[in-house]
Amino acid sequence: MIGPSISRADGELSSEPVDKTATDGEEHVASAPAFAPLKEYITAVVGVSALTIACWLLTPLTGYAAISLIFLLGVLLAGMILSRGPVLLVAALSALSWNFLFIPPLFTFHIEKVEDALTFATYFIIAITIGSLTAQLKAREHLAAQVQVAQDTRTNETMQLLERKRLHCQRR
Repeated sequence: MIGPSISRADGELSSEPVDKTATDGEEHVASAPAFAPLKEYITAVVGVSALTIACWLLTPLTGYAAISLIFLLGVLLAGMILSRGPVLLVAALSALSWNFLFIPPLFTFHIEKVEDALTFATYFIIAITIGSLTAQLKAREHLAAQVQVAQDTRTNETMQLLERKRLHCQRR
């Protein structure tokens, strides 16, 4: 069983997962992956591609300036389901897609108007910030869930210990 660890000496919680399936009966800290799974990065690229196609179809109705808001919404949604690395990839890809495909002159990374350049720079900063903040929020929610599991586990262990003591006292 993998769950958060509890330091038995001082009762403090650690966000490190514990592997309780070890054969020697000891609890071992399971190493967390350093990077998000490749599946999340693929999801990020596919998501930005799908959003870009949808925006390409909407451009005649909305204009290119409004498309940035749709891309920002995509970054926000990505932050809710993906890890930090893939979310930052979504932010970067959506900014580059918006620049390359929607800001005149099209199909270049050159921006002619100063106001478009300012909008692009602002978009990029906001996208990175939103992506990072939503990923942090997701990580904190995950940690809170781990803490709750650890507290529940500790409560169950305490109840089991008390029950064993009660049964032991009844046998005497």
